[in-house]
Amino acid sequence: MGRPRSISDDDIARAARACLEEHGPRVATAVIAERLGVSQAALFKRLGTREAILTASLATVAPPTWREALAAGPPAEGAADALEELLVAMYTSLRELLPLLLLLTSAGLPLSELPLPSLRAAPHEARRGLARWLRAARARGALPARPEEDVADVLVAALEARCFREHLGGRAFAPGSAATYVRSLLGAVGLTPPPRERKEKGA
Repeated sequence: MGRPRSISDDDIARAARACLEEHGPRVATAVIAERLGVSQAALFKRLGTREAILTASLATVAPPTWREALAAGPPAEGAADALEELLVAMYTSLRELLPLLLLLTSAGLPLSELPLPSLRAAPHEARRGLARWLRAARARGALPARPEEDVADVLVAALEARCFREHLGGRAFAPGSAATYVRSLLGAVGLTPPPRERKEKGA
């Protein structure tokens, strides 16, 4: 009898995510085990339940890079450009996270019970943190006065909507770059960088 194949936690996480994305929320654990090259019994012995096997996929999601920018607050100069970069970073993170959360909840796993609470709370944290960031920028006179809570909700909701459109229909449903999309959002809420700031930045 051959020696059982050794698999790491990372192997399981990547296989679970790949199978979820390829086969959908009803993917059988046998499919994940086959991808890993182990028996279904060995996979259950390792993690115990189907729920644990599927939620292992969350370990593949990179930590949100925008948290540091929110914690640092707006810069003394160039706040509008910093806001654009912040929103692009949020979009990049949400684009990876939200489709996976949708798959897991569609598989019958309540969002509140998923592991890695820092990830499952990311969309809500983005809204609250962005509102604080906008208030700090307004207090410094770096951005015009706006209803920060409402603006943050609109911006994050628009980022989420683009993520879901791309997830459902591919790039045809979310044309253009993330930066171009973010600039159009900021224009809609009156927070685009002034022309001089953009010209000097590109000079």
